[in-house]
Amino acid sequence: MTLSLLRSSYCPSDSESNDLMASIESFSSQIAAYKAHIASLLQALQFLRGEKSKADMERKKKRSLLSPIRRLPPEILGEIF
Repeated sequence: MTLSLLRSSYCPSDSESNDLMASIESFSSQIAAYKAHIASLLQALQFLRGEKSKADMERKKKRSLLSPIRRLPPEILGEIF
């Protein structure tokens, strides 16, 4: 309906103008709420990426403790290096 009105020479009455203004304000409030929610989600995403990075580092450290070279006796390592 709005698209057809935009393409016409329609001029809203005073009561319709008030309704339209109220609708516009409502959409503005919704947009502000969406922006705030998006900002919150971006902040949470940044936090989770940091936590994932920390977990990746810890996993690498733990995995390196299981590397095969650690199973060799120190005497053999001393001869090799």
